[in-house]
Amino acid sequence: MQKTQAYVSTEKGFTVESKEVERPACGPSDVVVKIIASGLCRSDLDMMTNSWGVSEYPLVAGHEGIGFIVEVGQRVKTRKVGQLVCLGWMRDSCQSCRLCNAGQENVCCEMQPLARSAFHTQQGTFAEYCVSPEKFAVPAPEGLDVAPAAPLICAGLTVYTPLATYTTHVSKVLIVSLGGLGGMAVQFASKMGCEVVVMNRKTIKKEQALRLGAHSYIDSESEDQLKASAGKFDLILDTTPKHADMRLIMPLLRANGRYVCVGLPSSGAVELHNFDLVPEAKGIAGSVCGSISHIEDMMIFAARHGIVADCETMPMSQLGKAAQILEKAENKKMRIVLVREENLKEYQDKYLVCSKANLGGS
Repeated sequence: MQKTQAYVSTEKGFTVESKEVERPACGPSDVVVKIIASGLCRSDLDMMTNSWGVSEYPLVAGHEGIGFIVEVGQRVKTRKVGQLVCLGWMRDSCQSCRLCNAGQENVCCEMQPLARSAFHTQQGTFAEYCVSPEKFAVPAPEGLDVAPAAPLICAGLTVYTPLATYTTHVSKVLIVSLGGLGGMAVQFASKMGCEVVVMNRKTIKKEQALRLGAHSYIDSESEDQLKASAGKFDLILDTTPKHADMRLIMPLLRANGRYVCVGLPSSGAVELHNFDLVPEAKGIAGSVCGSISHIEDMMIFAARHGIVADCETMPMSQLGKAAQILEKAENKKMRIVLVREENLKEYQDKYLVCSKANLGGS
């Protein structure tokens, strides 16, 4: 078995060690990806600290990876060496059940165990080399900056999927919480033609919300603003990692409206009464990443509209420090992306230059 450098969590917490670990061989339908950058997601913190009670140590976290292919298996037909691809939370599925056959790999019963397995086999994207089935190494859009594009495969997809599922170009959408997910949601929803409103505590993030494309803003602590917004929204997309106060949320929905949550708090529960749903046929749902089809559509849409993460970059070697910054909410921008500068330079020098030359660029 071959080796790869990786930043390994050997116990609960944010301390990581740089180690040489084993990596799987490249199977006939696999590709090997050399990671350039990986966004840091709150789910990585949950895995590193075992907040969900499913972590097994040692583990290598990371699931917002972007890198270039350095090896392909003999049966691979749609990927090639040098191609820029993304690796997200969904690293595989059973690929044979009714859901997979219907193009709904993200809700296959094997998807979540296989996602966690990537961490436990030290193949999260905080490893330098990751092996992936061809299908789940998704081509990155051309023309976007590499590091800010990395969070598209998780944060971008997480919010794109419910927006694509539940909205039209005339929908009025409320984004709850302007953070790493919320910032992406505002960009996607506004470019989809929706009327977008952001709700956050106080007004400290109002200008940022408007800059990203929101049409207006609600201070969740203002009773007057909440009252004026009652019954206004077709979709409420809740991106906060905490359980919502449904007494505050449900009155904001229109009849037939949908509340969709994408965060995964480690404790507590949502409290809801049937009378909040039945009289006006309101609905609640969860949404997890997205199918391969959703990913491909999201990447095309992001490239067309120039959507990337509002992020700050740090060297991959500072993963432990970055995790502490995110945990304390001390990040200066909405997302932290960890970069392997030497791999970025290799990609730019070896493949990007060649690609431009083939296209007649300079």
